[in-house]
Amino acid sequence: FVGLVSQPRSPSKPCGADTLRPPAVMLGKGGSVYRTGRVGTKLSEYLGPEIKSQLGNAYPPKFQEGDVIHMELDRDNQVFKCWVNNGKPFVVNGVAKNSKFFVNMEGKESAVELVKLD
Repeated sequence: FVGLVSQPRSPSKPCGADTLRPPAVMLGKGGSVYRTGRVGTKLSEYLGPEIKSQLGNAYPPKFQEGDVIHMELDRDNQVFKCWVNNGKPFVVNGVAKNSKFFVNMEGKESAVELVKLD
């Protein structure tokens, strides 16, 4: 998964992106987009229908080795924008102003997490 998560994050130790408790938005390599940390929802909320309505035939926004994933955060307007390579961007509104970008990778027997703090 790649995306952004509100700080401070919880749990504080490396974990699967879909188990993040604070507000987060993430894109999986298969093109699924999720949101966490919203009151009244399950631990993670699937945003597929919303993203599909934005992307049309460009849905799902899948990525693989060699692809470039672009992410922008407009903190003032609380908007996250993401796209793969030169594809059409999708937008998620209402993200936390104190969010930071993250990359979450998992292996069969271990997990590694890279966090870019801007």
